[in-house]
Amino acid sequence: NSNLIRKNREKAPPYPMMYDAAFIKQLIPFIPLLHEARFVGGEPFLESLYAEMWETIAAVNPKTRISILTNGTILNEKIMEMYRNHNVSISFSIDSVQKETYEKIRINADFETVMRNFSAIHDLSRRYKRGINVNLCPLRLNMYEIPDFINYFTAIEVPVVIHKVVYPPALSLSSLPEEELGQYAEFLEKSSIIRSHRVAAHNDAIYQAFIMQVREWQRNAIENRRYNENPTPELMRKLSERIMTVEGTETEVKNKCMATIEAILGDFDEQTRHKSLVSLLQIDPGYIIAETATSTHEKLKERVLGMLR
Repeated sequence: NSNLIRKNREKAPPYPMMYDAAFIKQLIPFIPLLHEARFVGGEPFLESLYAEMWETIAAVNPKTRISILTNGTILNEKIMEMYRNHNVSISFSIDSVQKETYEKIRINADFETVMRNFSAIHDLSRRYKRGINVNLCPLRLNMYEIPDFINYFTAIEVPVVIHKVVYPPALSLSSLPEEELGQYAEFLEKSSIIRSHRVAAHNDAIYQAFIMQVREWQRNAIENRRYNENPTPELMRKLSERIMTVEGTETEVKNKCMATIEAILGDFDEQTRHKSLVSLLQIDPGYIIAETATSTHEKLKERVLGMLR
């Protein structure tokens, strides 16, 4: 839950709730046109207003697909009844099928509870033909478990989604040295993956795409080693070039992104500016644009410094 993260990690007040019952009423004229409604973090099953929203959507337009991303820590009869009766698809964020690894990643979560909740929804998904999948964040803590993770869920015919993690860098695979990334890609390529049915084909495609991502990170690591030899102005030019070539984003937004980065780097000494630019060049430019558009100066500064630790 994002509010718990703010309270326990960032020592900040919770985000204000942006919606109320009046908002749901405002949605009703648009629901007949709605194909899918997605609900993601914090934890959707903690929000009572969301439950009211789901019931409203199902009543007005039963064909609308209601997609919910959960960490799996909460399950009750009300949730199960909604899943049985409506066009609902549930995605579980489960980063390991090993108890020790899972509980290192998901602090204060109980592995047995999450897997019991997943199994209950999985049984219902088969009985009522409802959507279900599992989301995996590849981290340094679970990187060598990923083939077994894929096979575990392939064996029970559950699709897997592998996300790209870039922050924090200390946990991300993208910032590993080139040699380690090469060794890891070889490990993934040599691992045996189930390929015996339709879901297996989907999961294998996801797995192969992940291997390609690791190889791309390896190539980036080689390029980044060269970046260390470039002066700061040249690195700034390269970053600007990357930002400005992102498609689907207005030029004004990209210019604002670069102005924000320049303002943040202006707070640093020369050595820190150089290291920061080398780190920023490792990150997807679309992600940088999104972050600068939604975060404060101080939060962005904290994130940039966090990449250097």
